[in-house]
Amino acid sequence: MYGTPPPLGPYRTYQVPIVDIIDLTGLNLTALSEADVYAPAPAIREDAERRTRWVELIDTAGIHL
Repeated sequence: MYGTPPPLGPYRTYQVPIVDIIDLTGLNLTALSEADVYAPAPAIREDAERRTRWVELIDTAGIHL
């Protein structure tokens, strides 16, 4: 939370809506999904392929909170 975040590392890193993590893993993250400001609008979610909603991060400046 404070200071400079660590580098993303050598692997491709994505920012994804928490609802997609719930769908893929079956984990109960309901409280987090309700607070997820990155979640796309329901109308977009219905028509969009899941991975097209994911944003590849090149550096930490691309993270949307």
